[in-house]
Amino acid sequence: MTGTVSAAECARFEMLEDGRFLKPVDRNQFGLTERELEVIDGILRCESNRQIAERLSLSRQTVTNHLTRIFAKLRVRTRVQLAVFVIRQRLVAVPAPRRLM
Repeated sequence: MTGTVSAAECARFEMLEDGRFLKPVDRNQFGLTERELEVIDGILRCESNRQIAERLSLSRQTVTNHLTRIFAKLRVRTRVQLAVFVIRQRLVAVPAPRRLM
């Protein structure tokens, strides 16, 4: 049948709350390492370089070095630009925002 998708192929897609599906993202399209993605995760958690270093058991200088490479690879200049870029490109899973009561 034309237009059908196998269950295995469907599992690769992310389903949104409204039932639409997002295509899978190639996280390596920008040449980021797993460690760099972990540092990016820290940025999205609003962690300082010191906090990222502690969580990942790295030195602060190593975190700074990772950020320098990340900024160059993604052609961004600030942590805010980095966060916006990775969210828009869906390079990391971002939890849904909590509702305020």
